[in-house]
Amino acid sequence: MPLGTMRGAMTLSSSAAQGATTLVVTAGSGQASKTLKVGDFVGVGTGTTTQLLMIMADATANGSGVISLTVEPPLRNAFASSSVVTWDKPCALFRRSDSKSDWEYSINMASGFNLNLIEDVRP
Repeated sequence: MPLGTMRGAMTLSSSAAQGATTLVVTAGSGQASKTLKVGDFVGVGTGTTTQLLMIMADATANGSGVISLTVEPPLRNAFASSSVVTWDKPCALFRRSDSKSDWEYSINMASGFNLNLIEDVRP
């Protein structure tokens, strides 16, 4: 859950260009004056083009539930107006960067798990 108080179904209220670091999001009714805080994560898009973003400045929704978010990293892809914005457990697509993995195992318990991953940045 985000540190801020904003909840509900969120979408981009306008298109966002590749490289953008500001998103204008509509959260809908009941979200006036709700917030997203520095360090909160959101996801934009669906499927293999979903991108995980961190909120870089506290933001507060206006009376219509519209909020302007400053995010990092910059968008890898352009997103159309009405693209889904996920605040609850946003995900990113990762792939193994090598086939090596290791862990310690003793008496029905595994620990020290190590797995190398890299974010999949498909266009």
